[in-house]
Amino acid sequence: MKTFFSLCLFAALIHAAPVGNLVQNPGFEAGSSAPEGWALSGWGTPGLALWLSKQGHGESMGVHLECKGPKERASAAQFVKVDGGAALRRRARYRGENIEPGKALVRL
Repeated sequence: MKTFFSLCLFAALIHAAPVGNLVQNPGFEAGSSAPEGWALSGWGTPGLALWLSKQGHGESMGVHLECKGPKERASAAQFVKVDGGAALRRRARYRGENIEPGKALVRL
């Protein structure tokens, strides 16, 4: 069974109170062949990680992660430096199709 996620980080994924958004390119809008600042990958039995238009909220860009079997993995990742003790808020928008309960993991 084919399973996929479309991930769109529209607002702040990581937000420190007065500083603002700490994520580079949170809407995946910048870049030429991949979203700037993001690492897209598949591992294990590689899943599919694609940067596509109209996958996000509205008409925006987004990341499409697809895994067809239980051993496939795909990710969109970015390391963000934060100061210890800061108040953080993480948010993401995602959409899934054909996902069996307990079979998908979304990490922020």
